[in-house]
Amino acid sequence: MHICIITANYSPILDPNAQRYQALAEYWTANGHDVTVICTARSFLPKSSTIGDVKVYRIGSYTLRDKIADILKLNKSRRGTEGKGTKSPGFLEKLADFIWRNHYWPDGATLWYRPATRFASKILQANPPDMILSVCWPFTAHRIALHLKKQFPNSYWIADYQDPFSISKDFTPNNFAKYEILNKSADLEILQWADLITFTCKQAMQSYEKYFSSTDILTKSAVIPPLIHHGRLAKVKLEDKDKIKLGYFGALYTKIREPKILIESMEYLASKLANNGIKLELTIAGIDPIFKSEIVENLREIEIHWLGNLASKDLIAAMQIQEILLSIGNNTDYHLPSKSVELLVSGKPILHLQQIKNDPILQIFEAAEGIFKVYDNLDVAADWVLQQHTDPNQYDRTEQSKRFTIDQIAPLYLKGFTEIK
Repeated sequence: MHICIITANYSPILDPNAQRYQALAEYWTANGHDVTVICTARSFLPKSSTIGDVKVYRIGSYTLRDKIADILKLNKSRRGTEGKGTKSPGFLEKLADFIWRNHYWPDGATLWYRPATRFASKILQANPPDMILSVCWPFTAHRIALHLKKQFPNSYWIADYQDPFSISKDFTPNNFAKYEILNKSADLEILQWADLITFTCKQAMQSYEKYFSSTDILTKSAVIPPLIHHGRLAKVKLEDKDKIKLGYFGALYTKIREPKILIESMEYLASKLANNGIKLELTIAGIDPIFKSEIVENLREIEIHWLGNLASKDLIAAMQIQEILLSIGNNTDYHLPSKSVELLVSGKPILHLQQIKNDPILQIFEAAEGIFKVYDNLDVAADWVLQQHTDPNQYDRTEQSKRFTIDQIAPLYLKGFTEIK
């Protein structure tokens, strides 16, 4: 079977979706399928290459900033690659982004649409795809796939919503005041044309069902959760009884996962631990540089190690030396942080900061040991952290993690296709 994946980022870009679909693509090629990836280009990467038997074509720019960087041959972008860090935007970049953001549609990847549709339409003529898998975020990927579905109507199309589009008013993809009606109609067209619609959690699927009450979305939708990329980590050896190593390996976002919850919780926790003669050491990886100054300014009393974007092997190594891993939920119930399953399988004690009662991460952490969920009581959280430090433990969550392995996740995408053939 020939599978065409439309995803904005792909290896070696360090991005959760890039890692997920590389793993899936290479799993499918190892099982005898032919996989083609259409993604955005970078000036420092070849236009076409073969990675793990997967044919990868890079065409068009992800963002305006990436396009400018490509024109100027600058090896940097908002999304880094292994060995290439990310840089906080300067004033002119911020101004250009602000002006551009108020006018583009459907999202910042709109510049990718025309070159990608032209190229994909031509390159796939000789070997039409049996299955098309498009990945939102960004929504532009779905629009490219829609174009291909109309060109190749016999292809089975999966519209994978890793993040929602038209219902996402807390994390807006464009100027909602200007485009809200257009967003909904564009999303509806995707739902009508796609053969299968997938979401990362049931809350996202239910939100779409409610928003598009006139569609038969439930009859052709499914929940396919995040994918784990490593196994259980070894137990850390306690080196300093007067210090607790806590690591946060995730992103922060305006409105849905603000720096404020990290700052206030760590500030409070450090103060409580200090009363017991223990210092807090915080390791942070994956956070956008625009939030760094705010965190540093407010957490001056805490020793912080900044690691930037990390390749998978380096991420595992950094997680390995932590005593406790920090998880932060969103204040929306239809966004599920992909790192939640990586934390689960690690076996490390997890302190989860919950912003809403209907937090979808709770479905991931369900029935797992060694996870302390905090909704509004940091006092008991501090006691739990001290207890984990005094009596370190490593938790076996093998059973809870099985459903997030590649052997379980990859067949879910192919199930609908094989059932209709």
